[in-house]
Amino acid sequence: MKRRHIFAGVCLAILLTSSAEALAAESPDAAPAPTPLGIFTTTGYCPCESCSGRWGRLTSTGALACAGHTVAVDPQIIPYGTRLMINGVIYTAEDCGGGVNGNHIDIFYDTHEESRAHGIQATEVFLIQQTAVPDAVPSPLS
Repeated sequence: MKRRHIFAGVCLAILLTSSAEALAAESPDAAPAPTPLGIFTTTGYCPCESCSGRWGRLTSTGALACAGHTVAVDPQIIPYGTRLMINGVIYTAEDCGGGVNGNHIDIFYDTHEESRAHGIQATEVFLIQQTAVPDAVPSPLS
């Protein structure tokens, strides 16, 4: 139970940082407006075995996936570390998936029900910040 509280605190800190950065971006002295990347197919995934196999919350970059923060992308299209805005929420590209190819983004949710409720959507995606991150960190689980 204690790990869950620690993890929730880490996710909350990430979300608060993202929100603060989003608010800072709205100020007149902030970076330029988000750049439209086009319409992408978005789906949802969660840490359950059905969605993530044995990986759970561990992403291909070595980060722990967090709802409202993590998305899986095709790293040949969107580099790891890139910050994206999807439906008004700012996410970070931290993961990839076997079914994530081309203009497809998989949004991480905490539960299977939430990921299935997302369904398959055609969504406009905006670039907030592109930051190249070294290739995926080898997982200790492999």
